[in-house]
Amino acid sequence: AEANALWLELLAWQAGPSMDAAPSASSLPAAISKRLGAWHKRVVRAGRRWAELQDVERHALRKRAKRLRYLLEALASLLPPKRLRRTMAALKPALDRLGELNDLHTARTRLAAHPEPAPPLWFALGLLAERHRHGLPVAQRALAAVFEAPPPWR
Repeated sequence: AEANALWLELLAWQAGPSMDAAPSASSLPAAISKRLGAWHKRVVRAGRRWAELQDVERHALRKRAKRLRYLLEALASLLPPKRLRRTMAALKPALDRLGELNDLHTARTRLAAHPEPAPPLWFALGLLAERHRHGLPVAQRALAAVFEAPPPWR
């Protein structure tokens, strides 16, 4: 609902009465800039608690980061290109790493629920758990790059 309201506000602003001047980052409505800042802050706050997060919470962090990425892509023509590139260059790999972790978690969950456990299944579960364990610090480093990138809407 929050994202839909923001998209509607953005569309209303873009279709505003003045079509003479091209919109720019400085003319973004304060509410949109504020929302971008709030979404970014949530991603950063959750990412800083990385070690405490459960897999489900990491997935929620991934969804928030994806929403931020999609909005930044939609606003790309309005944002400073260099800063946007830096942010996107950090955000995309972080999303990839978070996606991999979610895939590993989903596979482990489904295999663990198998009605007839057998040695090959145990091997697969162990392999997935080890890949997950190795993927956690990689994803954490990728997120740290997102925190360091300057937000392009400021």
